[in-house]
Amino acid sequence: FELKPDRDRGTKLLRYIADVTINGYSGAGAQEVPDFEPIQMPSTLDVSPASGTKQKFDELGPDKFSKWLSEQKQVFFTDTTWRDAHQSLFATRLRTIDMARVAGHAAKGVPNLFSLECWGGATFDVSY
Repeated sequence: FELKPDRDRGTKLLRYIADVTINGYSGAGAQEVPDFEPIQMPSTLDVSPASGTKQKFDELGPDKFSKWLSEQKQVFFTDTTWRDAHQSLFATRLRTIDMARVAGHAAKGVPNLFSLECWGGATFDVSY
């Protein structure tokens, strides 16, 4: 047998992380701050949300909606960005009310989603 010598990548990575944590990243602050042009965001204030799968569900009811959905050939997408982000350290500080304030813009901005998972309040202090 010819065995390759162990490269011990896990320990090397941990040593690097420890070094950066304690001593800082040597390249920090050395880069010039890029000068970006301001972003022009389109306004959604004058757009009504498109009718979507929620309205289809309300129209057909659970049984007919399930049948309709199983007959579809297209791929349906659920955006879990807000849920996944909500489970991060930053987003557990987001309140449901803050997400609800921008949910309408998301409904107008990405009307072809099957669903949008959006909720707040992972801890009691932000559940309002």
